[in-house]
Amino acid sequence: MKRYYNALVVCTSIFILLSGCAIDERTTFNNDFSGESVSTVDLSSFIKILSEKDSTGKAKAGFTKGFRDKIAAEMGGSTNPYASHISINYDSVNNHLSMKCTFDNLDMMNKINATMRESNTQMSRKKVTYVDYNWKKKDKVLVMPGVEGLESLAELTKSRKGEENLDSKITYSIVRRFPKEIEKVNDSRLQLSEDKKELSLKTTLAELDKKPLKEIVVTFKN
Repeated sequence: MKRYYNALVVCTSIFILLSGCAIDERTTFNNDFSGESVSTVDLSSFIKILSEKDSTGKAKAGFTKGFRDKIAAEMGGSTNPYASHISINYDSVNNHLSMKCTFDNLDMMNKINATMRESNTQMSRKKVTYVDYNWKKKDKVLVMPGVEGLESLAELTKSRKGEENLDSKITYSIVRRFPKEIEKVNDSRLQLSEDKKELSLKTTLAELDKKPLKEIVVTFKN
């Protein structure tokens, strides 16, 4: 699965640096803390750039099927025991590239995350620390990773000369859905849904770089 994530990081980083984009992460939990997480990158701006034509009327480039197949081949080369829990999809209608991960419990999610984190740790020049999922049953408190894996991307955007405020063009949103009602969360930036079972955040890479969200702590109602 490391190859899955490495390929996704490299490809989407290039897309993001060229055009800016929207990144969406949605995780849904069941009562036993199994569930699924889907990360989606909107490539519409990038595809628009590729569809521009040169002076002769020919397309400058193209996100062709052959190119997509090469990406898929790289992403599908993993022998990781959790590879069957990962799927990559490109929606050609909406120009969305997504990675879906299913997990049986929080321990599995932590192990999957550990593999994924290797890419960001290797690409970032900074020392990166991470938070694992931890369910404190007695206190009805769930500790979760916040927004992570963006350190290397933030460094790449800052290195782009002549392109100021590029990180402000990259929007990031997260949604965490639970079967139980939430009593409180640890960060005022996190918004609760009307039914109190979902928390969300929509921000930019620039804001996250200024004030990271490393940890989310959720207290559930009795």
